[in-house]
Amino acid sequence: MYDLERTWEAVGRGVSDERGFTVVESMVAALLLVIGVLGTLQLFDAGTANTYRAEESQVVNDRLQAELEEIKQLPYEEIGLTALPSGAVDPHDPRSRVASTQFAVNRTGADPRELVYNGGENPAGEPVSGGTVAPGPTPFETGDISGQIFRFVTWTSDPSCSECGAGVMKRIVVAARIDEAPISFDREFAEIHTDVVDPEATPDDNPAPPDDPVDETTASFWLTDTTCNNSQRQPITADHLAHNTRGTCDEGLQTSGTRGAPDLMFTEAPSVEENPTGDLFDYATNLEPPAGSPADIGRMMPWDSSDSCLLQSVLNIVNVKRVLEGLLPALTLPSLPGEFDGLLDLGGGVDKHQRMHTWLTPPVQGSGGVLTGRGTLELFTKTINGATHPGEICASMFIRQEVTIPVQICVAICLPLNQIPIEVDIPIVNVGLLSNGECREGAGLNLNHFTYSQNPWPSQWSKISMPMCFAAVDSAGALVPIALPPESRLGITLLVKRSGTQPGAGLEFMYDAVGYESRLEVETEEVVSF
Repeated sequence: MYDLERTWEAVGRGVSDERGFTVVESMVAALLLVIGVLGTLQLFDAGTANTYRAEESQVVNDRLQAELEEIKQLPYEEIGLTALPSGAVDPHDPRSRVASTQFAVNRTGADPRELVYNGGENPAGEPVSGGTVAPGPTPFETGDISGQIFRFVTWTSDPSCSECGAGVMKRIVVAARIDEAPISFDREFAEIHTDVVDPEATPDDNPAPPDDPVDETTASFWLTDTTCNNSQRQPITADHLAHNTRGTCDEGLQTSGTRGAPDLMFTEAPSVEENPTGDLFDYATNLEPPAGSPADIGRMMPWDSSDSCLLQSVLNIVNVKRVLEGLLPALTLPSLPGEFDGLLDLGGGVDKHQRMHTWLTPPVQGSGGVLTGRGTLELFTKTINGATHPGEICASMFIRQEVTIPVQICVAICLPLNQIPIEVDIPIVNVGLLSNGECREGAGLNLNHFTYSQNPWPSQWSKISMPMCFAAVDSAGALVPIALPPESRLGITLLVKRSGTQPGAGLEFMYDAVGYESRLEVETEEVVSF
């Protein structure tokens, strides 16, 4: 039977369901919309601020490099301040490190050094005049970014050249402070340092070997992610653990604490044909940035556990010569780490292979060649997770070659047992760069490593260039031509220095990809075949 009452109830429910939004519901919806728009605007604002800060960093880095290069090109006697810089109370002002006639070269206020300024004195007590470097501040403006440049010059010393006398070296410090902008707020000042050497103070008791002028050419080697037991670059197809590069090429790929083959420095740059998709990979998945950070690429490298550039061959040139002459039993060499591998040893720690990385060129073919003593290491690098802090790297260069050593047993007398072929690293010595950009001759820095520092270190992927002036030494410590014997390999080892990088935990490096062509360039007297 037809139920009229139920029919009217159904009609009533339908009318109720189609009544639309109430005033309260409309207000809630509008509020949610406003909140969403505000969130989007905040994200847009944060992205704009980050982009602007990155632009500020790039402008400052470019301006500091230009200022530094301009001062370095001055004659040595003109690298001095026109007047004593004033001090400042504001800790965000680099002049806050000025105290009377001294300037603290460390940002913390440590390591005060006497300033070089007209009217002052050099370390020998002689008056200083002729300085042409204005201390500033000097305003600058690039587009919508402006700020001030500060310049400081201090006396420093060459610890490896005591006979050079006082006043042989000066340190140039150029700093920049950006004017506060509403979009980025106040920032710490940035600065870069370099040392210059008096070209007239080089002693002549150990001159470089005389050579006839020769035509020079450049050999370029691109850093790869391929181990040196390969003769060709291998395609990169996936992220992987950090290579252990502390062994010899015939030990092959290793990614744990076992010594393995160094990576290859190939004679051709990476190409689009080898990686048509342009994918970038992580070369050290066991070394990751803090949780929640964007995915990293390339080789992350924590700073070394010891605060020094421990890039020392376990068999140096002097010991190799003594071994070959039978004057030193190989089994009694205290520096050998238990294996005849002639490699670097960075002290204790199971993760030492994560804190350094070695690359080797292919073997030299034919008659080899001679290096002229000039080179450049170009690296694409940035801080971990884009943090803002200084950075310092150490690099050693060496020639790896195979030698045969006599093994002896000595009791009352020494008796020969056998002949053992081993690979040794012949260190190449850093002789130092003069203020005019030329390499120093004769006795110089004579360090077994090169360093490069920048404050702040790039927080976005950028290319840095480390100039290298070098020589080889014989068993008497005299400079000799740097010959590349047949079948030898040129090597480079890299690590991050702790004191120059803190409070950062390390740095990142990228190579073996289009757009990230990190490489070593060396000048040679002839085209060398590899």
